[in-house]
Amino acid sequence: MPTNAPRSQRQVAADLAEAAGRPLPKVAPVGRTLLRLLGLVVPAMRPLLDTGYQFERPFVVDDSAARQRFGIEPTPWPVLLAEQVGEDSRVSATSA
Repeated sequence: MPTNAPRSQRQVAADLAEAAGRPLPKVAPVGRTLLRLLGLVVPAMRPLLDTGYQFERPFVVDDSAARQRFGIEPTPWPVLLAEQVGEDSRVSATSA
């Protein structure tokens, strides 16, 4: 599956806030202990303990094989943002 350029969670939150015309959200890390406690009352949080390494250090996916094999490209980042905030998804692909 093709992917856009890597972005931190903080960058994604900032991009979404800007696209939605909202103030920048406060982004803070959640430690493993808190995740374990949350997992006791919110079962959907439990799998995050197994994938925590993706959030603790850079985790970049190489999509070159999929792009080359299938000739596909990721949806441009501005289009994804527009879709998420409910705006017209026909944002110009040249603004990516």
